[in-house]
Amino acid sequence: MIELYERGQTKADHTVATFEVGNIESVVKNLKDKGVTFEEYDMPGIKTKNGIATQGSVRAAWFKDTDQNILCIHESR
Repeated sequence: MIELYERGQTKADHTVATFEVGNIESVVKNLKDKGVTFEEYDMPGIKTKNGIATQGSVRAAWFKDTDQNILCIHESR
């Protein structure tokens, strides 16, 4: 389910939506092959390697849409 709220244009500096995927490596590769650039983070609690961060049983990758909103794909193991 997704809920959308209509409001004026804003710029979010955080993840605005996340989508669960079955195989994150495959999805990241497919999107990279189509020109998507994944964010790289190196901060306490989140460090990416090849665009993918592992946090316990969850793996996630972030990228920006054309309006610079941060989107996420994640895989739960």
